[in-house]
Amino acid sequence: MVKKNKLSKLIIYLALTMVSVLVLACGNSSSENSTGVLQESYVEISSALLYTKESRSDVKNSPKIRKDLPPKIWVEMEERRLNYAIHLGKEPFCVVRGEGIPFESGAKVEIIQLPTNNCMKSMLMVEGQAASKLPLGMVKVRITDSGQEGWTWDNSVIRDE
Repeated sequence: MVKKNKLSKLIIYLALTMVSVLVLACGNSSSENSTGVLQESYVEISSALLYTKESRSDVKNSPKIRKDLPPKIWVEMEERRLNYAIHLGKEPFCVVRGEGIPFESGAKVEIIQLPTNNCMKSMLMVEGQAASKLPLGMVKVRITDSGQEGWTWDNSVIRDE
């Protein structure tokens, strides 16, 4: 009887400890807004990943295509599941449409939201142009000086330490 009582207390203690750690870890990442500065950015895309069924090591060593990203924000962003490459399954994407609103490099921003689907890929759709699938996520920012809010490329924000 004494052993069962001690075991029950130990299990309850461990469960409460695990829940506490989980609450603290999850709470810190989503409740605090961070700040940063906008910058023009680019992304490197592996052509082998997009067009062939190469192994991971072949993809890592394949030539990269540099694509300059438009220095813009978009008021709306849609979260969808899409294929990044023909031979890969569907993944979470951040999708923005239209020309967007230009931003000025060096503008101070507050990061106010992350995508709920944790997208690591984005798609830019502009009328009259082929859709661009890009291997990077997006963040929602508020430009400090103007108060303008919108979604931009994750690597277009240099985060403050």
